[in-house]
Amino acid sequence: MRLVTFATQAGLRAGILVGDWVVSASAAAREANLTGDPGIDWDSNRSIIQASPEDLARLELAAQSLAASKTTHPAVQRAAEV
Repeated sequence: MRLVTFATQAGLRAGILVGDWVVSASAAAREANLTGDPGIDWDSNRSIIQASPEDLARLELAAQSLAASKTTHPAVQRAAEV
């Protein structure tokens, strides 16, 4: 899994690069039901790398699922555009 940082209107966010797509890490965390851990800020790469290997695997699978939806999901953007 390759973590990236991308800019939004709300500021810098953590993302996951999946092929030519960047998936919002916080959206992938919601998709994977990982938002219950108050110790992990899914908008921060520094925080994400401290997550358990199991949570990181779930995060990556969710990002791949969202990337497969491509432009039909607002949390997925072309890497060239971010």
